[in-house]
Amino acid sequence: DLPYAARLAQATQLDYFACAPEPLLADEPSRLAPDVLAGLIQAGGCRDFDEWWDRHYESGNEDASPQAYFAGVLAFSQL
Repeated sequence: DLPYAARLAQATQLDYFACAPEPLLADEPSRLAPDVLAGLIQAGGCRDFDEWWDRHYESGNEDASPQAYFAGVLAFSQL
């Protein structure tokens, strides 16, 4: 293991950090796919994601067990 300064000097000499730029977030394939959240918001008749989240996860869940609530949040997160 070389000290950081030596590794940095070596990397500069080898042009180690010259590489292709990372793609922009908007160019990633997942961003080019249909917007699932926009569909959920529209189908729910909500103005925005915050209103949708409040309606489905923050209010009206008094009867749900903690396990059911977190299972729903997990399912949404995996979506």
